[in-house]
Amino acid sequence: MNLIEIEKKVIGEILTSKEIFDNLITLCDEFGSRFAGTESERKAVEFILNKFKEYNLDNPHLEEYEYNGWIRGTTELSITSPVKKKIKAISLPYCPSTPPNGIEGEIIDLGHGLPEDFEREKENIPGKIVLVTSFSPPYFKRWIHRVEKYGRAVEAGAIGFLFMNHYPGLLAPTGSARFNMEAEIPALGITKEDGEYIKRLMKKGKVRVRIKTKHTTKRMKSWNIVADIKGTEKPDEIIIIGAHFDGHDISQGAMDDAAGACIVMEVARTLAKYKGSFKRTIRFICFSAEEIGLIGSHSYVNQHKDIIKNIKFMLNLDGAGRAARPGVMLQGFPEMIPFLKKLTKDMNYPVPIADRLGMYSDYFPFVLEGIPSGTLAGGKAFKEFASGRGFGHTEADTVDKLDPRDMQEASMVVARLIMKLASTEEIPIKHKSKDEIIKLLEKYGYLEILRYEKRPDLDIIQV
Repeated sequence: MNLIEIEKKVIGEILTSKEIFDNLITLCDEFGSRFAGTESERKAVEFILNKFKEYNLDNPHLEEYEYNGWIRGTTELSITSPVKKKIKAISLPYCPSTPPNGIEGEIIDLGHGLPEDFEREKENIPGKIVLVTSFSPPYFKRWIHRVEKYGRAVEAGAIGFLFMNHYPGLLAPTGSARFNMEAEIPALGITKEDGEYIKRLMKKGKVRVRIKTKHTTKRMKSWNIVADIKGTEKPDEIIIIGAHFDGHDISQGAMDDAAGACIVMEVARTLAKYKGSFKRTIRFICFSAEEIGLIGSHSYVNQHKDIIKNIKFMLNLDGAGRAARPGVMLQGFPEMIPFLKKLTKDMNYPVPIADRLGMYSDYFPFVLEGIPSGTLAGGKAFKEFASGRGFGHTEADTVDKLDPRDMQEASMVVARLIMKLASTEEIPIKHKSKDEIIKLLEKYGYLEILRYEKRPDLDIIQV
């Protein structure tokens, strides 16, 4: 059976099966958030491993690693002056515990938390509690991640950090304050509505708040779930398709990223029926602990230094299935655009392909090793800078936000692309050297940002 015939059968299987949405419901409705270190995570690990076995993949197995886990405790936020009022708040992962009586300080509003906002107020930040929104304005040259804003607040001498959702709906946002390490100062998410209330109070004078938190950071174990379809002619050459399966502990994490993990599983299920048809090995990985620092993917790369040279391409599916008409956003490999366009020309389906390097999903550890990488993107990703997550990273990230048709469409695009990458005679894209990766990071201004974020285990950068 030739590749075109296999593609047609795979498309038909994806469109006529309800397996992908059944898996989503199991991960979200039955197991919950799958947050690292929870019983929900362990149930998901067992479920995905068993699915890989059921789908008859080659060598389905778990790969264990240790990391700094975080256990949510209690959080209190209260305005103490000029009024007394309790504010709904949730601690961001890796938020430390305060002294029993908490910490109290004056709020300083730094707007969107742009670098120039911190520079402008650098003399006024020490000893204050910084308030920033989750928004990055389109006019700014890049999206500013929460961890960068937090890192700038810490370095400037703040004693606390309030992360205000810029979307309405009484939804306090979450998201890790640091990567795989306990944070230095308390970090809390608050709703847009409460943030706007605080801003109105500040127009009348100084506003002081008290923060009380009690949480635990300790060493834990987690697992990546890995399985293959072994290649025939070039089995040592590997195409990786991966997504994280963990969500945040306050929600189901359906969009971010149970959907992506389910698409990995769906592509694995449908392609496994055609073992022996692909030249290269296709490796399927469901990463854990992405939400608290890309920990699973970093661990995978660190555990497999011996095969780095054999990985021809890594396709990340974080957020896949959220929107229609997905395309591929390459991560610092624009030289791959003509090759992918030629490879997908006969698909009779427009696959947008562009290049823009990011740092905040599971492709990044592979990029740091010089491995050609990309991520599935859709919607507005090719037209404008990201400005926020909507329901993502809030308790509203639930199954009902996803359309099964979008998940099927993403699965079809990924399956067809992966088949072509695994079957083409040559992939003419070379790995980048360490020096080339450092120059790439410098081009985007990321070396300075990584310093603010204090990311651990990134041996490639010396900052």
